[in-house]
Amino acid sequence: FTAKLPHFSDDEARNWFLNSTYYKLYSKQCPNNACETNGFLFDDLQEHRQVHIAFIKNGLYLNDNCGYRYGEDAIRRTFKSINQATVIYDKAIIYIVPDGWSFQHFLDGIGPKLSHSKIYLDKYPDAKVIIPRGPRFDRSVEQIWALMGVNESNRLIHYEHGTNFGAHLLINPCRTPATHPILWHDARRLYWSLANLPRSDPLLSRNKLIYLQRTRTNSKNSGRLILNE
Repeated sequence: FTAKLPHFSDDEARNWFLNSTYYKLYSKQCPNNACETNGFLFDDLQEHRQVHIAFIKNGLYLNDNCGYRYGEDAIRRTFKSINQATVIYDKAIIYIVPDGWSFQHFLDGIGPKLSHSKIYLDKYPDAKVIIPRGPRFDRSVEQIWALMGVNESNRLIHYEHGTNFGAHLLINPCRTPATHPILWHDARRLYWSLANLPRSDPLLSRNKLIYLQRTRTNSKNSGRLILNE
């Protein structure tokens, strides 16, 4: 897929971007070296094009990185005896994305995986949903899970880093591109459906904009600020 250059508010912003380190690093990825016309090309098989869900009988999770680099051997790892795992569930689905307990990383980390695996949350309503334990659990994230029928009281399991677990059926959607327009589009439709918002509302017919400021006082991560507000 390709990603177009940003829409610049003025020539100063445009010149700043074209001279940025990011542009210098990635401009070679533009088809025919024409970034402003063709955008950046993202075409790595593993990082951008491979979407995979594994269903492992007697699967074993050993603190693996839940991302597109998830190795084949790790995905297909199984336990031979109950002593190999701290706990064994009947069914479990893995969403152990770094900082996935926060709203920001739920959207950008767990969202793409949910977009093509939520069907199995519904198909296996007794499956435990494994998410990372953090210093807090954002209320917005808890509410989104609840809207999908995953309540903290009976389905959500907060995974403790460094531990392990198994499941008689381990569902693993980790090998998913972190960035892909189709996955992001499908994730957005999923969020809209939870809020009962129509899917077909034409973008051009909308005349309202919701803008959320991000400042050092209202942001829980002051390192992620909007610098050109």
